[in-house]
Amino acid sequence: MSPVKLTLIFLLCPMLLVTGQEKSSTDWEKRYKQLLRSDPAIREKVESGNATKEQVIEWLKSEGSSKERKKKSTESDWDSKYEELLKKDPSIREKITKGEATKEQVIEYLKLLAEIDGKKEEWDPESKESGTKNSDHEDYRALVENGEKREYLLHVPPDYDNSKSYPLVINYHGFGDNASDYATNIGEFLKFNETAEKNKFLVAYPQAVFREKGARYWEPGDNGKKSIATNDVYFTKQMIADIKRTHNIELNQVYAVGYSNGGMMAYDLACSDPEFIAAIGIMSGVMLGNLDQNVKTRTPVIHFHGVQDEVLPYNGNQNYTSVPELIERWRRHHQIPKSNRQQQSLNEGQVVSNAYLDPKGQTGVVLYTIKREYKKPGGHVWFSDEIEGTHPNQIMWDFLSQYRLSP
Repeated sequence: MSPVKLTLIFLLCPMLLVTGQEKSSTDWEKRYKQLLRSDPAIREKVESGNATKEQVIEWLKSEGSSKERKKKSTESDWDSKYEELLKKDPSIREKITKGEATKEQVIEYLKLLAEIDGKKEEWDPESKESGTKNSDHEDYRALVENGEKREYLLHVPPDYDNSKSYPLVINYHGFGDNASDYATNIGEFLKFNETAEKNKFLVAYPQAVFREKGARYWEPGDNGKKSIATNDVYFTKQMIADIKRTHNIELNQVYAVGYSNGGMMAYDLACSDPEFIAAIGIMSGVMLGNLDQNVKTRTPVIHFHGVQDEVLPYNGNQNYTSVPELIERWRRHHQIPKSNRQQQSLNEGQVVSNAYLDPKGQTGVVLYTIKREYKKPGGHVWFSDEIEGTHPNQIMWDFLSQYRLSP
């Protein structure tokens, strides 16, 4: 394949998961599960309770057969396909707005999709081991314990030296996603791996398991079972131990970050007792459950959230606590006085930072409220637009790296 086509796939690869997967089958159950995997907006609506399985299937039926949709697409010219793609995929619109892709490149990409349509392997949502294609990734690792298997990817800086110890950041994907796609999108395209290489830390991208909601997602909460398949807290601990066996990592510098449902998982780990996570970073996520007196740990938190997040609303709803209230709970939990707040208006008022820092520098809680990013209202994304000249990845790492667990 030509370098141009490889470049296009890299720039626009999230759409490869959305386009060309439709089948002529009327097996609505399977098509429903495929849609959850391929469309993050639908996944999040189901997860948040804003849509039911039955409603999604009815919508699929109303859309008509995949053959009819494919026929309409074939009959349209490339300009029409380009306009249609911009309407339905905000990530492509964003790349055009940022100048990271041109109209000509997008049309070339659509033509490439037409060439490979029907040649991709089918995803089997019923399989616990297939479907993610993580094993095709060069950073793939598998953890097997008591007959149970979990997958994760481990990104190691090219200049890794085993004689030196390195921090570890665990980065949890969102609802319905898979580790290999997430590592490509967040790690490569949005430069989290580049941040790791620059600052010399390892990144683990763990894979969630397929659960009763019909998708792969994280289940916050330690259920007490020593099962890597059913207890994500236990799995995380075993994954850290597995990495420690082959790489020299600092166990007092293990951090958890996550997007959306992955942020829920990171918040849960911040409440673990005994603690094993030094600090957490959240992108467009919230915390499930309450932060009560039973939580003994005081894990530092940095949180980024858009004011126009339609999946996990900034101001909360009947299902989720508002982000400001969540941060206020953590401030009280850390016993940081309100008078310690340091507020900054950044990016000409498009971003507001509220930091509650312990006078002794032992802990902190920070919220970045994103009003607008790339000239658009802050939504449900992993933020990547620079804030006063610094990438959010670096801002997150600068915060996390201040903290270490006590020996």
